[in-house]
Amino acid sequence: MNVTLSNQQSDHLHRIAVLQGHADPECALAFLIDQAAECLCLDRLAKAADLAVKSDDLIPSHHMTYDEWLEWTGKDDSFAGNGLDIPGTADLYDAAIYAFESAVAVDS
Repeated sequence: MNVTLSNQQSDHLHRIAVLQGHADPECALAFLIDQAAECLCLDRLAKAADLAVKSDDLIPSHHMTYDEWLEWTGKDDSFAGNGLDIPGTADLYDAAIYAFESAVAVDS
């Protein structure tokens, strides 16, 4: 894929490369693309986990440790998910606790 940058964009990319310690702007661009893709994946995974805990009623009524939550839900903590759009058990726990804490904050 070819990308055409304006002079200003090229200058910005060169400065980013220098700040990141990359040898050339292409490495800096590849790094930025990787970071953006990772952020998109994490955001997608978090949204999938949020939907799953709401639809499966996995949000506790009080703060629980991971082990307590596993016992309460009957979930198996060996399920890792796919890191994209299928949340693992730990992702579900994070979403459940976040939802609980958000509800508590709204009630306060």
